Amino acid sequence: LSHLSCFVMPRPSLLPLLLLLLLLLSLSTLSTVSAVVEEPPIPIWGGAMHYYVLVNMTDVADAPEQPYWQFDYYYDGARNVSRYEMHQGQHDEVCKGIHGAPPFGDPCNVIHALDGWLYLQYPTGNFCCKCSQHIGAIRYDWMRNGGTSYTGQSIVNGVKIDGWLKYGASDNHYYATTDAAQRPVQYMEHKNGQLKQWDFDLSTYAPGPQKDSLFTPPANCDKRWLSDVC
Repeated sequence: LSHLSCFVMPRPSLLPLLLLLLLLLSLSTLSTVSAVVEEPPIPIWGGAMHYYVLVNMTDVADAPEQPYWQFDYYYDGARNVSRYEMHQGQHDEVCKGIHGAPPFGDPCNVIHALDGWLYLQYPTGNFCCKCSQHIGAIRYDWMRNGGTSYTGQSIVNGVKIDGWLKYGASDNHYYATTDAAQRPVQYMEHKNGQLKQWDFDLSTYAPGPQKDSLFTPPANCDKRWLSDVC
């Protein structure tokens, strides 16, 4: 029996080592559990109710011939208004196909105004038109009204992000910083199977109230024009 007992009972000198191993295993398990990422709250669009940011646009879906341009984006979610100031070289779907407008690619302002109308303004060509009451600004809470799932953490544009996905007409992916501010990093979808993507320039991101004049209907802009969108 003395020979068999050496296989079932540890030697007294080994007990401290076994206890240490058990302690280390317990600490490792606790560390693994604590490292699990807690799902953050679903953000609002842009991380704030009011802000300005420069956006780098990639739109293969609507402008495969010229998918890259920039725009200044002014947003007021509380009043459901926004303003896109498309830079030279833009090929935005809303700005194209307007009879009598300056050449496509010239700067174009897309204004979801305080009166509920969408206006298109070409600042360098002294041209403006009243487009539609049926195309509104992006809702600040579109991710919070159901159907949004958390996709975890990763790196986008060199920034650690939390990701969310919501299906509508397409797959809507939204990525925000992992801090409490949840600043916008990227929005991306596959519209009709083709990429449409906003990359937010965080160095320009400025949350805070925006001037009313940005969302006021432009002067001398009452004429209706037909276009691909209006």
